[in-house]
Amino acid sequence: AFFSGTGARRIDLPTYAFQREHYWPKAPVSAPAAGSAAAQSTVDSRFWEVVEREDLDALTATLGLDGDRPLSSALPAISAWRRRSREESTVDGWRYRVTWKP
Repeated sequence: AFFSGTGARRIDLPTYAFQREHYWPKAPVSAPAAGSAAAQSTVDSRFWEVVEREDLDALTATLGLDGDRPLSSALPAISAWRRRSREESTVDGWRYRVTWKP
């Protein structure tokens, strides 16, 4: 009765307020590694494989050092650090990332 004579008409409203809209946050897309970065990654991975195996001879050869004894005591600590950081990195990858977008 209030809108009579105004040309107003009833319309169907959507059953879900955000119908056809995507309001879920999108994860940032990582840029693919460049050629030099990929090569560096390969070198890094070879180095850390030697450290994880605690192979003193291969490590001294990789680093270009002579068979110095203090390095042998540091190698297990470096290996443990690498394993721990890899585990933490994996777990961090499972977490939600909280960011704000205006």
